[in-house]
Amino acid sequence: NLGLGRKRRVVKHLIKQLQKEILSDGGHISRNPQALIDLLADLLPLKHCFPSNEFPPPPELLNAIDRMMPMLRLFRHDDGTVALFNGMSTTPPDTIATLLAYQDARAGTAETAGPSGYRRMHGEDTILIMDVGRPPPEAFSLAAHAGCLSFELSDRGEKIISNCGAPPEGRDTHRALARATAAHSTLVIDDTSSCHFAPVDDDRWPAGGPVLEGPRKVTALRESDEASEKITATHDAYVREFGVIHRRSLTLGRDGGWLIGEDGLEAVSKRKAIKNKSIALRFHLHPSVRVDIQEPEIVKLQLPSGAIWTFSCEKPVTVEESILFASQDGLRRMTQLVIAETTNVGRIKWSLVREGGSTTAR
Repeated sequence: NLGLGRKRRVVKHLIKQLQKEILSDGGHISRNPQALIDLLADLLPLKHCFPSNEFPPPPELLNAIDRMMPMLRLFRHDDGTVALFNGMSTTPPDTIATLLAYQDARAGTAETAGPSGYRRMHGEDTILIMDVGRPPPEAFSLAAHAGCLSFELSDRGEKIISNCGAPPEGRDTHRALARATAAHSTLVIDDTSSCHFAPVDDDRWPAGGPVLEGPRKVTALRESDEASEKITATHDAYVREFGVIHRRSLTLGRDGGWLIGEDGLEAVSKRKAIKNKSIALRFHLHPSVRVDIQEPEIVKLQLPSGAIWTFSCEKPVTVEESILFASQDGLRRMTQLVIAETTNVGRIKWSLVREGGSTTAR
């Protein structure tokens, strides 16, 4: 058994690490949901190891857990899976359910996580989770991805739009591909990621290096009215190379039946903007989604339940192959919707509407 003095030193060190790694909104400094899960899996049982009278759990530990639990709920889709951002791979839903069972659900779900750089919107049973954050500090960025302004969307527990996620631990062959912007449901210019990573180093970073450069300024504005919620976000990762800012707005109907999106490129100055570079607006679809092309600008998406969502765009949409890296069974084939344009395009408007919804997109 540890002596009382040694126990106090261990607890003091724990508190110091929690203050360093857990942000004020409950997110982990790495921005990786997996880090949050792993830490909670250690801290929640630890909380019950303190004899309540002789050596009660420190308030800093309890406070950290109380902040972390709503943050974990922010990342969770209704099927129990966790959104695939910044190093998140596959975690059994019952693992997440076990962690959440430690705290009363009435503690709530975070919707706006400023320091962590995430937002969550929901319209009834439709959930949208978005990355609106800068890269984490270099020392905590080994698992970070170049997915700024990407989002995931699920309807009544069935995922529709996804990111490709990270390969499970020990399967590092495709990790560099998984970290690229092209593996996320967002816009990419000239196949150039919004973050630059240090190259793989067998001695220091066998699975890939830290983020060397990425978005320096990311903004996110949240608005709402009786009919909808809206997030408008920007990042400046492409300013240095292409002279443009990516602006994305996502508007989700209160009834969960529609999502309106707009992606635009805004020149920081006429002199700096680089024209005629290729852009690709990508929407990776969960492997369970069936795709039916109706017209060049209209694609129907059928979910396992039979629910159908119609994706429409003012530009032609192509269907291409994609890969889900976050799978215990190895790589899984997915499809993706791609809108190809050039940096001259200005703005691209698109929508997703569920058939039979009580409200139409407006």
